[in-house]
Parts: sequence; C-alpha cells; structure tokens
Amino acid sequence: MPKVSRAYFEHKREYIIQCAMKIFAEKPLADISLHEIIKETGFSQGAIYRYYKSALEIYIDAANRLTSERKQEKDTLLSICQSSISE
Repeated sequence: MPKVSRAYFEHKREYIIQCAMKIFAEKPLADISLHEIIKETGFSQGAIYRYYKSALEIYIDAANRLTSERKQEKDTLLSICQSSISE
C-alpha cells in the first residue's frame, strides 16, 4: 500500500471526526456502532480501520481535539486580556 503524507492522513482523520460528531450529537456513545460512522463517512470498513479501531477511539480523539482547541482559544483570550491590562 502506498504511503500517504502526514497532512493527508490528518485530513482523513479530521473528516472522520466531523462525520462522527454528527452522530455523537444525536445519541449516546454506548448506542453508536463503528458501522454507523462508516456509513456516514462513505468510507469502506478497511479504510476506517486504517485510522481508527472503534467508535470509542474516534470519540476520544474528537474530545482531545476539542479540548485542545478550547485551550488555544482560552490562551489567546488570556493573552489579549493581559496585554490590555499592561497598556
């Protein structure tokens, strides 16, 4: 199998997460199967397994990414506030 770039790999993972988030918003994780996520992405089962092994793994990655994004937003806001106070 040909190697793909890191950017391509991350782009596909992000797409999978975005599709899965639609399903996560509708029902609890315990009621979600990997097959549902596979259908939402339009990928084959083998393609999904290249990126994730379970719905739980996708959920954890999505949660970690959201946490990281929120931290970056918080840090940016804090930096703006601190520079406003310093002036």
